[in-house]
Amino acid sequence: MTTLLIGAGAADEACTAPRTGGLPLLPADTAWPTCSECDAPQQFIAHLPLTDGPALEVFMCANDPGMCDAWRSGSGANAVLLAADDVVPLNPPDTGVTRLDEVTGLSLVVSDAVYDWPLPENALGQLGGEPAWLQHDETPRCADCGDATEFAAQLEEHGSINFGSGAGYVFVCRPCERGAFLFQC
Repeated sequence: MTTLLIGAGAADEACTAPRTGGLPLLPADTAWPTCSECDAPQQFIAHLPLTDGPALEVFMCANDPGMCDAWRSGSGANAVLLAADDVVPLNPPDTGVTRLDEVTGLSLVVSDAVYDWPLPENALGQLGGEPAWLQHDETPRCADCGDATEFAAQLEEHGSINFGSGAGYVFVCRPCERGAFLFQC
């Protein structure tokens, strides 16, 4: 079973529903993620609340596209933060490429199909199911425990999201409360 993420038009920048762009919803004392390669703030990509767990807040470096290894999980040029309780819209730093040009709401449509890339034309991604890898399986291992992470979501390029004409993949290690992100093109 796959839950497709279908574009639902413009959304509020701090809504709690699935969306790309806007502001991340995190505890007030959370520091905005920075790229370990260029030291600039990362761009907020998506707010993906899981039905059986926390929301995933997805970031990647977009300050000098192609120069930082944002495509590679664990590079420090991307981040997935988990947030469940006591969250507020986190305002971005004043410098760097931190926001998408638009905020797009995502409707959830459950399908029995398993998809290869590309996803159906109207889909902007999927929650759960199996990743539709463009190349080969790159499921990351948790940086804390070393176990394989669980596939959480796939995001397709749209608007100002740039994965080099590819797709982004979000993973989570629930026991360690850690997320991981990578993209293939």
